[in-house]
Amino acid sequence: MKEPREKFREKPAEIEEAAHQRAEGVLEEKMEGRKMEDFIDGMFYTVDAVAGIADKVLEYEQIAKAKLAEAGEYVQVRVEKVRKITRCLEAIVLKTKTWFGPTSEVYPTTDWDRIQHGVDLVVERTKGEAVNHHGFALDVTFGKINHILEKINAIAELLKAGKLGRV
Repeated sequence: MKEPREKFREKPAEIEEAAHQRAEGVLEEKMEGRKMEDFIDGMFYTVDAVAGIADKVLEYEQIAKAKLAEAGEYVQVRVEKVRKITRCLEAIVLKTKTWFGPTSEVYPTTDWDRIQHGVDLVVERTKGEAVNHHGFALDVTFGKINHILEKINAIAELLKAGKLGRV
């Protein structure tokens, strides 16, 4: 009989795909009632405004796909793998609410918030009648330690300059 670890080594692609499918299910469940069309209120988010936002998201996605197509197969495969891993990490954060305290709930954002505002997750904290929202961006980086340290230092500089954290 094989050890459980051996089973995972034999079929990594199947395991990755199963994890990705489960993550997408978690994200879909958490988006219930939080999609762009759910925000239509007739004042700030009108039907036309939401349609315009959807058009901008589609345009951005088409530009991104065109750039990726130019990058070649190796880059395309890596980008898809990182995208799936990132979705899995998001799902873990969404399911592990206790990271942000017992009165917190974590939600994914709309595609518009991801593209326009760089926000991947929102933490909603409640205290009595008050509700506070905090947005987070996720970043998955693979590489040599020097590359990762350079990236962390660049992010730290942006934070110090007041250019990264914004409301």
